[in-house]
Amino acid sequence: MKKKNLSAKEALSFLLAGYVVEGEGRTFLNRQGKVVAQGRQDRLVLDRYRFLELFADSAFQLSEEGNSEELCDARKDEEYYSFRQ
Repeated sequence: MKKKNLSAKEALSFLLAGYVVEGEGRTFLNRQGKVVAQGRQDRLVLDRYRFLELFADSAFQLSEEGNSEELCDARKDEEYYSFRQ
């Protein structure tokens, strides 16, 4: 099955819905309303407007591996981040 390319706006919609998206050699996820872009050697934390500005001309795909229940457990993330505040 061929993966559908997503625009930055479509990717942002999926990110805000809790999906993991891949593109530009990075994995993108939503953490507490911010877009986290994780590359091999870097990590960016962006607000949604900066994400759209930086990646407006990029193509994204939904991550098959990153959208499993094991990797995206929102309750565990909330517990983790609550301890760090």
